[in-house]
Amino acid sequence: MARRLYGNVINRIEENRMACDRIEVGTPMTEYFWSDRHVWEVIAVKDQTHVTVRKYTVKHVGEPYSQNWEYTSDPNNQTEEMVKRGKYWYFCSTFDMALVERIEKMDEHDKMYALFNLGRHNLSLADIRQRKVIRRYTKANVTFGVKDYYYDYEF
Repeated sequence: MARRLYGNVINRIEENRMACDRIEVGTPMTEYFWSDRHVWEVIAVKDQTHVTVRKYTVKHVGEPYSQNWEYTSDPNNQTEEMVKRGKYWYFCSTFDMALVERIEKMDEHDKMYALFNLGRHNLSLADIRQRKVIRRYTKANVTFGVKDYYYDYEF
């Protein structure tokens, strides 16, 4: 069966390549979606196949609908572990009892959102309670060495 192409052609060309020789702390990373792009920074490197990244805070500057962005590193932003398997990078998510305890203390709105996100990984609180620790890997379309946020205003 032929591979099905999707999304913005430029994003498909740019994803899953290296724009730098080595990944080091501070190396930027661009994550590609259908047409948008998000930017991350490397905050820890175990080796060239295991890194920790953190999302940049992005602020629009300039004319309306322009693609001028200001990037700020914020220690409070979301962090993710990543692992390279073969030629592809994956986000590595860990679900454990500490997460279950945090979710159980949330208000109803936040709890509903957290349970929805677990459902995206085909998990429930009962699964985590039974197995104690579960790891899931999600393929990431990324390029290291590039910091190129893009927001598609047409959607």
